[in-house]
Amino acid sequence: MIGVLPEAEDATAFLNRVANLFGVKALRRNEGPGRLVNRVALCGGAGEFLLDEAVKAGADVFLTGEMGYHRYFGYDDSILIGVMGHYESEQYTVELLDEILAKEFPQLKRVKSEIVTNPVRVNE
Repeated sequence: MIGVLPEAEDATAFLNRVANLFGVKALRRNEGPGRLVNRVALCGGAGEFLLDEAVKAGADVFLTGEMGYHRYFGYDDSILIGVMGHYESEQYTVELLDEILAKEFPQLKRVKSEIVTNPVRVNE
């Protein structure tokens, strides 16, 4: 998914806002090109396979859930990378799907799981 912010933002401020919104205690990032963020590419989960597509699409930042160490190399001049954690990047999926199902199938009985399935812990 690619979107455009209403106003361009400082890269560090943007990543801090993302971390706060998604409850991320340790958002991993590359150095990045040091420009303002306006065009945002996002893929929840293990989205590293879309990194080159985000660059081709002219995104200023690529947000995803997980990415291998070596994929960070070679992108500092082209795109800011923010990696928030697999679970953290997908945590709102249940709510989004519930909204869609409620709208499209109002007669459908729905039960949303509230079980946290994230096996990863962060030492603070």
